[in-house]
Amino acid sequence: MGMLGAGDGKLMALIAGYLGIDAGTEAIFAGMVIGAIWSLCRLRRSKKQRIRLLYLAAYFLRIIRTGKIENYCDLSSERGNHTLPLAVCMAAGTYLYLLFAGFYSLWQTNGFHPPIL
Repeated sequence: MGMLGAGDGKLMALIAGYLGIDAGTEAIFAGMVIGAIWSLCRLRRSKKQRIRLLYLAAYFLRIIRTGKIENYCDLSSERGNHTLPLAVCMAAGTYLYLLFAGFYSLWQTNGFHPPIL
């Protein structure tokens, strides 16, 4: 599949099947946001954020100019790990969705009152 592994697609289908299409889509989106934030943090820590974002902008401009979609880049020549475990991000997004959905439903039904310490 390219950027997404087959397991990632299966996990997304499982999340959407378990939560339903609407809630599953929101949970998957939350997982994608977590993955994007994690990826940007890794780029910033490796000091390659500016170079990668400039390369991405040049890639989009090349697609617009030529009208052809080609491979984004070949990372085999660079050292380091270039993958992100998306399943962890999907699980965290689902957990956060369920946590906030639970708080929201409590707030709607009973009126949410935070505990007083």
